Amino acid sequence: MASSSVMEECSSKCVFRQLPSGLLVDLLPPEVTTEHFTGNDEKDAARKLYESLPVTSWQTRLLQIKSSTDKDSPIICRLFIANVIHYEGLGIHDEDGPHEVRYEALSYEWGNPRLCHSITVNGVQYPVRDNLFRALRQLRTDRDRYLWVDALCINQSDNDEKSTQVRRMLAIYQKASKVVIWNPYWNDGKTEALSRLLTVEYEDIKKTHSAECSENMRVVYKFLRSICRPPLFSRTWIRQEVYGARDYILQCGDYCIPSEALSSIMKTSERLMILGMTERESTEVIPTDLKFMRDPFFATRTIYDKRAGTVDASGGKYGRHTTHMKTTLLGALLSSPYFEASDPRDSVYGILGLTDVVLKGPGDKITADELSLTVDYNLTFSEVYSMVALYLIKRSKSLAILDLANWRGQESEKMNLPSWVPDWRYAPLWRRYTFGHRPQFAELMRNSFAVPMSATEEAPERTWFQSVGWTSWEATIQGLLPNGDLPTQGICLGTIQKEWAHFDLPDNPKSTKSDDVGAPGDYVTEFKKQLEDKKSSSTINEFRPVLTSDLGFQIFKSILSETKFLLKKTNEDWMSFIASTALVPQQAEKGDKICLLRGSRTSFLLRPFGDRFRLIGPASYPLWHNFCYLENKVRTGEKKNNDRFEIFSLDFPIKGDWTKLISTETLESFNLA
Repeated sequence: MASSSVMEECSSKCVFRQLPSGLLVDLLPPEVTTEHFTGNDEKDAARKLYESLPVTSWQTRLLQIKSSTDKDSPIICRLFIANVIHYEGLGIHDEDGPHEVRYEALSYEWGNPRLCHSITVNGVQYPVRDNLFRALRQLRTDRDRYLWVDALCINQSDNDEKSTQVRRMLAIYQKASKVVIWNPYWNDGKTEALSRLLTVEYEDIKKTHSAECSENMRVVYKFLRSICRPPLFSRTWIRQEVYGARDYILQCGDYCIPSEALSSIMKTSERLMILGMTERESTEVIPTDLKFMRDPFFATRTIYDKRAGTVDASGGKYGRHTTHMKTTLLGALLSSPYFEASDPRDSVYGILGLTDVVLKGPGDKITADELSLTVDYNLTFSEVYSMVALYLIKRSKSLAILDLANWRGQESEKMNLPSWVPDWRYAPLWRRYTFGHRPQFAELMRNSFAVPMSATEEAPERTWFQSVGWTSWEATIQGLLPNGDLPTQGICLGTIQKEWAHFDLPDNPKSTKSDDVGAPGDYVTEFKKQLEDKKSSSTINEFRPVLTSDLGFQIFKSILSETKFLLKKTNEDWMSFIASTALVPQQAEKGDKICLLRGSRTSFLLRPFGDRFRLIGPASYPLWHNFCYLENKVRTGEKKNNDRFEIFSLDFPIKGDWTKLISTETLESFNLA
């Protein structure tokens, strides 16, 4: 029997029927100004202003905006030395004596570097950028207002002071009564539309809408999403500022959106998507979303484990949200490509407050075995990124981080970034990332960096090498060499040659015994095909001939003797071929060495120059490794996108007598530049 209920149609007064224009326009209104200041003007003003306001390591400064109801009147401010006290707020000393004041913290884009306005601070004409000027002018009320603003409360010309103040920025935002998120990309039409849309009920959305309304609802959806993802949210420092906020408001021009209204906006946009009023967005994690910035642990958890946030068999949420729970340094670094920073060092310094890293100052003493990072703006970009990579190595007792060192671009080379250091700004976007070709990634995320599987689970204390009983292979690096090189030890497995000795792949004889099978014919056929193309579907995708070292050949025979997938009694031609075929990066050259370094499960291609080495990338003897993945694909006939088999694993077998061939006598030194 058909249902008699009919969905109600919307009326001519439907909120979606008539929309103001300009909802999707993000242009700033032109600013009329005849002022222009240079960098020297800013330095002169900073010297006059800050020489009478010195701060210690437990102090900061606090800005007081003098009241005004005339938006066009000059901006007058006072700047105070403020004690970072244990209680809420900051402690200042003014004409009323010492007392505690409540304050707000401003979160904004620095924007165009041109200094085109000036404000008066403690009687000094101080040049500021356009976006800060707009914010201060708009935030004035009929009462004096206390704000913490990084461009004014920190002497940006003093690297030592900046290093100290940046270490306590998270505390500054946590102690603020609220964080004011400034979004200047606003107009009167957006104010009118949002005021009406905040009154929309779920029943209004569910009604049957006209074609005009339906089209407008798509515009509304994009408009609401743009409110929750303003351009400011692609700025590195916003992550720490939003994460630390006890409460926050979004100040859109002269329109203020409290946190409760933002929650309503997100809910309305989700309902529009669920009801099919707009195209469904990807369910992948977008780190610039407000909910993920408020919960960095859950954002990391979601990329690492696909089950995070889903409903489990018991009906509860797996890995539910845990707002204000810190993430790991690696977890925070992985989202760097989504956020911008004018100073590349801030891609690191701007996220440390989200992590469990112990922070030190430039003058603090650090012991060799202490796990901490230093915030120091006197260090170069290359020194900061090297410091981070070394920290990750020491914390994990592993060189797994080297597997990510090919994350780099032209700017990395221009700034002399060492070959073994990842440039986090070039990390793959999360929605494009796969673990298949990064065998050490899960190790980095869970074992090495102690990411708990859920908010209630204790983080594992053991390193990966401890978990498999191979502690003698842990990385024991405590510091860098004076020239910045990473001192490593390992063994040379072979050297890249220029020409192939032969292209003939020997046939692998079959065995009738089920427990002693040879490599299946499909494997040999596939390998021949890829060898002829000199390409592989792996991320390291070129076959090259190798002159295997004596120790490398001994290791190979030991591995082969313990592998059931290959024949134990294979012929010498087959063994020789396996031992002389490597899968390496395309930029490999004759003389490059394939080395297994202490602290890594993956062999790497190193290029010698003098007594130092450059890391080229992961390298593999593809037929030495674990064949289970291929075997399953051969048996099931499964192929990926009807393309080649993904047949090559990069990590060495973790068990077997071959590890006994490695000793302190067989280890060589490889200093990575």
